[in-house]
Amino acid sequence: MLVTRPYQSNPDFVAMQQLVSRLWVQQAPFVYALPGDLTWWRAATPDDSGIRDTTLWYIDDALVGFVWRAGDDADILYDTAIPGLATSILAHVAAHTPSSGLVYAFDRHTDRTDILRGLGYDKGDTAFRMHIMDPRNVPHLEIPQGWEVCQLPAGFAANQERSDAQRSAFQSTKMTPERYAFARSLPYYTGDWDLVLRTPAGDIASFVTIWVDAASQTAHFEPVGCVHPYKRQGLTRMLLCEALRRLADARITTVCVLSAPLSAEHPAGWLYESCGFHLIDHISQWSRVPQDA
Repeated sequence: MLVTRPYQSNPDFVAMQQLVSRLWVQQAPFVYALPGDLTWWRAATPDDSGIRDTTLWYIDDALVGFVWRAGDDADILYDTAIPGLATSILAHVAAHTPSSGLVYAFDRHTDRTDILRGLGYDKGDTAFRMHIMDPRNVPHLEIPQGWEVCQLPAGFAANQERSDAQRSAFQSTKMTPERYAFARSLPYYTGDWDLVLRTPAGDIASFVTIWVDAASQTAHFEPVGCVHPYKRQGLTRMLLCEALRRLADARITTVCVLSAPLSAEHPAGWLYESCGFHLIDHISQWSRVPQDA
């Protein structure tokens, strides 16, 4: 029997992460999140308010799907092997969110897109490009003498330094030391995989937070950035190639990363391709407001 209830506490979060790890085995590579994605989504709100409107679907004691809301928008994950579950969850979202609220679907995920069309949704803009690679295929790059790829240390000073680097990289004020400290306190974060490239002077030039899921042998890069004065010098590529080499040594078989649609303002897709990633699909926005309205 299918039962729906709201998110309650941290054991639910762990169950959600375990579910998406299983979904990779079932649905790869067209999976809407990996365990680390959930940690990063949750870290967006250091007061933990971002997860409180999440709705869970159970069959007996087994979590089989959930809807994570961000305002009017929703990320939707579910076990595709359970008959009727996708329709039930998507219909629930349609009935309980404003018509302008966005949901997301891979362009090739026709099972989902057919249901969305039947519920009155229309396809909108591309939100993300999904890239994957086998880290064993990483190009070899030497780290110049005096530069170093190393782990971000623990403590407030490191959280401040990492926050400042991200604010510079994205010219944004969203990241704070408190938010990054919260991310580091959550399940699936491991300091071993929080990497920075330091200059000979010891400053952070580029960074990548890597979310490793040993159960599915996957890793996810989120976020990736380069401090503003160091952009366009090949430094982020240098860091990512070293990270990929280390992941290959750790027997991770697949690495995933998302990028925005390619443009002069959003060139990350070209960076990832230069490291050996290949594009597998686009994730598009869907809403029930006609796109020409």
